[in-house]
Amino acid sequence: MITYSYLSWYHDSLCRIENQNVARYYARSEMKFHDTKGQGLFKNSFYFLAFNKWKRVGLPYLDGALKIELQYIPDAKPSYLFERGRLLRSRSLLDDAISQLNPEWERKTLAKAISERIKLENSPYSNQYGVLCSTLIQLDPTHFIEYDIRLPVTFQLSKGSSAINSRAVKTIRSYFTKSGFISVNDSPLVIKISEDKNEIRVSLLDMNRNSTVYTQVLHNASFNTSDLAQFVNSFSTSVFRTTLSH
Repeated sequence: MITYSYLSWYHDSLCRIENQNVARYYARSEMKFHDTKGQGLFKNSFYFLAFNKWKRVGLPYLDGALKIELQYIPDAKPSYLFERGRLLRSRSLLDDAISQLNPEWERKTLAKAISERIKLENSPYSNQYGVLCSTLIQLDPTHFIEYDIRLPVTFQLSKGSSAINSRAVKTIRSYFTKSGFISVNDSPLVIKISEDKNEIRVSLLDMNRNSTVYTQVLHNASFNTSDLAQFVNSFSTSVFRTTLSH
């Protein structure tokens, strides 16, 4: 874990240094060619990418890029709302960005805006938290891991006749609450756990869309705790991933 944290910090720092170098190039070009539009936009944009973790330093560059770009591309405004809302940790700005971003052409930015908005919710049991998570799971499930967001679900247990399996079902449910999910009442997302003497079947259902997000089956196993932990880990990994086509 420490190694991955260090590598993340290292590559993030390297990327910021390179963005700063590119910004300096456009700053020199802006002075040389007296081009405050194209070169100025690139200069401000790359400086912002270099400093977008710090609002006091990043906001002036964001505003500089916005002032230039909106003259020619007014539809770019929602992405600037998102960046400003993220820096200022503003719920209202992020809500405005979410309502205006195009879910088809600005899918990635919309997913980021929703993720940032979820992080500002006080309780994972609130209705707003659930609505945002239901949208995010459709846009980009990987954000739940990237932003450390727990998916609110309602558990539906269907127990068979086997006492051993019934204990396994309870164990699986407890493991889910440690694997990126949180149990709430009346969520549109339902984890249904059913069993018979030969298998345990687990499905993530979207009741609003009347669809199955993912299903996994554990066949003819001893149902020891190690098997069940691996099963839940595999299920969670599959749910919180996306395809390249997204």
